[in-house]
Amino acid sequence: MKYIHNVEIIHRDLKADNVLINKDDIAKVADLGLAREIDIDNGMTLMAGTPKWEAPEVLAAKKGKRNYSKGADVYSYGMVLYEMVAGEDPFVDVHDLFELKKLVCDRHKRPKVPKHVPPMITSLMKQCWNRDPSKRPSFFQIHTYLTRAKSLTSWKKV
Repeated sequence: MKYIHNVEIIHRDLKADNVLINKDDIAKVADLGLAREIDIDNGMTLMAGTPKWEAPEVLAAKKGKRNYSKGADVYSYGMVLYEMVAGEDPFVDVHDLFELKKLVCDRHKRPKVPKHVPPMITSLMKQCWNRDPSKRPSFFQIHTYLTRAKSLTSWKKV
């Protein structure tokens, strides 16, 4: 993700199903079918991807009305982290798009992080889920943060 954002591309469908792990435990992002080059002047305006992983600004997007950017992928990455630590999809009990939009966009709800999750990882997820996309970390910052967290936390416990 650090690479594709560096070349000004937004994935637009980041979720655990689109992250492949090879035999050496190296993660590779897959399914770039919805990925698009960022329109620097206008951002992205069309809803694309899988709703439960999408950022509020994507869920709320109406053609030509709202813009979203790399921060939308960062929000989705926070949902991927949630999947990893919770062992379930985000908003597993929500089955209606209208209800999901109301929860995420209007009530600003996020999944409840399990208590066993190390504080550094909980903090990272919450940063990724920030309501303000400009306050979400970049993937460069996430990589740096996780490298530091790896030295302090046993992922086997998570």
